[in-house]
Amino acid sequence: MSKRVSKKPVPNRIDDRSSQTAKARGEVSQAKVIARLLELGYPVASVYGDNNPADLVIRQAAHWDSVQVKTGWIENGCVRFSTCSVKYTKKRQHHRRNYLGRVKFFIVYCPEIDRYYRVAVEEAPPTRMQLRLGDRAGRGGPPSHWAEDYELKKRLIEISEAA
Repeated sequence: MSKRVSKKPVPNRIDDRSSQTAKARGEVSQAKVIARLLELGYPVASVYGDNNPADLVIRQAAHWDSVQVKTGWIENGCVRFSTCSVKYTKKRQHHRRNYLGRVKFFIVYCPEIDRYYRVAVEEAPPTRMQLRLGDRAGRGGPPSHWAEDYELKKRLIEISEAA
C-alpha cells in the first residue's frame, strides 16, 4: 500500500497570515518584541491574562510603561495595524475599544519585513493606523505617518535622552 501524501504546504513562516490564528500571530509577535527589547538592553516584564490591555511593561528611565504589542501587515505600501481591541459577544456582536488611557504605547512587529515600530497611543487613530514605507521625496498630499520615524530603536533612544 502506498502512503497518502498531503498536497498542502506545511506552514513554516511566521509571516504567513493564513496559516496561523490571530492569537498565535500575536503570541509570536509578543515573543519577538520581548526578545528585541532585551537585545536593546531594556528590562521587560510580561503581563499575564487575556483580559489585560497591556501585554508587557518596559522600564524606561525611572519608570515602567505599559505596552500593547500589535502585529502589522503590509498593504498598499504601508505597515498597517489595529489600534483597538475587539470583543465579541455570544450574540455575535462586536465592541471596539481603543487603548487610550489604558496603555502608554504600541510596539508593532511586522513579520513581512522583520521591523519593529513604537507608536504612542495618543498619536494613533482610534481603530487602525498605517505607517508609510518608502521614499518621502516627491510625495505630495496630506501629511503622513512615515514608518522610519517610528522605528523602535530610534524612538526608544529619543525617550531615554529626553528623560
